[in-house]
Amino acid sequence: MIVLLLCSCTSRAQLIADPAVEQVSFTDLAGNSIIDTMPLGYIAQLNVPIRNLAAGNGLPAGSCKIKIGLGTKMILAPGFDLGTVNSSQFFQWTAAFVGGQVQLTGELVAPLPANYSAIAKFNVQGDVLEYSTITTNFLVSNHNTQVILSDEDPSNNTSFRQYKIIPPIPIPVDINQLAVVNTDCSLNISFTAENEINVSHFDIETSKDGSLYTTAAKLMASNRLRYSKELSISPAIAASILYIRIKSVDRDGTFKYSNTKTVDALCNRLSPLPVVFPNPVQQQHQVTVKLLQGNFTGRYTVQLYDMKGALQSTKQLLFNGQQQFDYPVGKLAAGQYIIKLVTDTDNPVILTIQKQ
Repeated sequence: MIVLLLCSCTSRAQLIADPAVEQVSFTDLAGNSIIDTMPLGYIAQLNVPIRNLAAGNGLPAGSCKIKIGLGTKMILAPGFDLGTVNSSQFFQWTAAFVGGQVQLTGELVAPLPANYSAIAKFNVQGDVLEYSTITTNFLVSNHNTQVILSDEDPSNNTSFRQYKIIPPIPIPVDINQLAVVNTDCSLNISFTAENEINVSHFDIETSKDGSLYTTAAKLMASNRLRYSKELSISPAIAASILYIRIKSVDRDGTFKYSNTKTVDALCNRLSPLPVVFPNPVQQQHQVTVKLLQGNFTGRYTVQLYDMKGALQSTKQLLFNGQQQFDYPVGKLAAGQYIIKLVTDTDNPVILTIQKQ
């Protein structure tokens, strides 16, 4: 008896295509190109060009996978969603820690069309200092397909990119929204501080002439967006025009100034500090200097300076219990000027006037 055994054998179809990757690059999150040197903790965008260079054949689902090694100094940015990566309609992206580095794997889960070209974008972050290298491989795996895919050009399946992670670069603090309000013989001072890195403290500096500044208060840096300080008006800072600025001092001693604000820093409870009016001066050729409490007694030297320190006029006056006196300023050009009252017994009194 002859027994015939019939065997039906099927073989997987053969297909030739050309999966490829090109050189990866870095940009900031706005898409602007950056060099391959990034500060520790800086979040950049890694751009991976993915191609199928075959003119007629697509890549079957399950035939390929992409592996991206971020190197030993970089990680995926915390909170980054791999489901948002461009090309996610074709690749299912996962991340794992393999061989001392983060590895991103894209499984081809839908047929990739012929002549396909796209850039997969990942948010990455420098995690450890020094050099490392990103490696990208577009692999033909044929692990989950009925089609055997052959790579037309295996030489374009791999790319490398070296990068370096450096120490954080301090960004100079930005002092904005400086505001000063005189309330019941106190100055309420507030400001915002952005990009506060390695800042030691903030000095509140005041000046009666806009030239010589002294520190009136210090605020320790505490990484707050807004700082405020109430400064009592004392004879040391009381003036009809007080100049105020903020000095931010870094831990290494370097410093930066804010813009300057001016404020009426007079307090009616203070004596014998005088006030000067009219201020600003317009068409008048003289001003009046008046004590709010007490009287002028004794010999005074009254001097008028411009803001460059040039003496404009001087006058010797003798008072016997006067509350106010007039001082001729002449025809002044527009700008700021200083009236200085000097006696033999008291410290000089500095008053500032504005000529419009």
